[in-house]
Amino acid sequence: MRLTRILLPLCLIMLPLSDSHAQVRQNTPGPLLSAHSITLQNGAAHAGAGAATDPSALPSPVFEHLLTAFRNWHHYQLVPDATHADLIALLNQTADPDHRINLRIVNRSTGSTIWQRSVTLDPSHNPIANSNHSIDFLMLRLKRAVDHPRPDTNLTVP
Repeated sequence: MRLTRILLPLCLIMLPLSDSHAQVRQNTPGPLLSAHSITLQNGAAHAGAGAATDPSALPSPVFEHLLTAFRNWHHYQLVPDATHADLIALLNQTADPDHRINLRIVNRSTGSTIWQRSVTLDPSHNPIANSNHSIDFLMLRLKRAVDHPRPDTNLTVP
């Protein structure tokens, strides 16, 4: 009887937490959660444009850093081309005065952007180290969106 008095209120407290977690996962873009494979592309252009001709492409060491970060995460299977991928990760930099690095995740089947973040580079630091730090930050944001999704602040819940 004593155990019931303790466990029943505890179960009632935990019940709303599990419902809110399910609602949070619903607010995260479905393809980001359900995808199994991803391909990475360097530069703003889709497949077909070489990184050497794309001014928005990042240097190879920076792109390799992103590739390593995805490999170490083990969440998505990395595939060599978009025809076999559920998602496409596009990494590019802007030439504007802010010098931003952008990571955009695109649903391959619809072509729509389902997740995107940018980081402004600090011009006073080493460009490669600064870019790698930015990649780490962007990957942390992506991991949080996938592994620990939060409700979208733009959505209104009735």
